[in-house]
Amino acid sequence: MTNFGDIFLKNHLRRQELYEKTVELHEEKFQKADAAREAIFVQGQQDRERAFEIEKEMREKQAEWYITTQKGLLSHSRQRLTEKCDAINAALVEQFDRLTERRKETGEDSTHQAM
Repeated sequence: MTNFGDIFLKNHLRRQELYEKTVELHEEKFQKADAAREAIFVQGQQDRERAFEIEKEMREKQAEWYITTQKGLLSHSRQRLTEKCDAINAALVEQFDRLTERRKETGEDSTHQAM
């Protein structure tokens, strides 16, 4: 005949074993979840730091580009101004030469104009 006490004890031990395994699995699951959250947090911190570094690099490059552009524009403006001054000087010299030739042709002297 079957001993119900042995069956009850086996069932009780089996339930206890399953309960302990379930607790272990839950604990393992919580530990993995905590580790994953920590890893995500660390990765987020690293991402923020890298984003800050990238933003800093971009600002530095932008400042370099701005300075380079300003120097280029200034250099270009100076070159254009020099070219314009040279052109004006050449035009004035040409006008002076024509005026001097005209005076020579008409026989005028600069001393006559003063009177």
